[in-house]
Amino acid sequence: MAQGVTCYHRLDSTTQTQSVARLQAASCELWGGPPNSPIPCAKAYRNALPSTKKGIEFTTPAMPCAGKGTPYEARWYHPANPMVRRNNLGYAVIDIAIHLNRQVP
Repeated sequence: MAQGVTCYHRLDSTTQTQSVARLQAASCELWGGPPNSPIPCAKAYRNALPSTKKGIEFTTPAMPCAGKGTPYEARWYHPANPMVRRNNLGYAVIDIAIHLNRQVP
């Protein structure tokens, strides 16, 4: 990965399944639903995927919304961020490039 490029990751979970990881790789999109709110939001962890964990590591041209999340989380809200779109299912969507997929064999 190029120096100065920020990467993010999502961990294998009940919502980040192998089938979701396959869809993300095929579509080059990360979707997110509302976290206990009616506002669509895509979420991920900041930095590289830990070497002992399953999940995906990616970059995106969309900068996370400032002041949202935690030092460990990044959040992209629609419509607060112009690079976040909302799909016809109501999810927030950002474009991603997956650099590491340790979730799908």
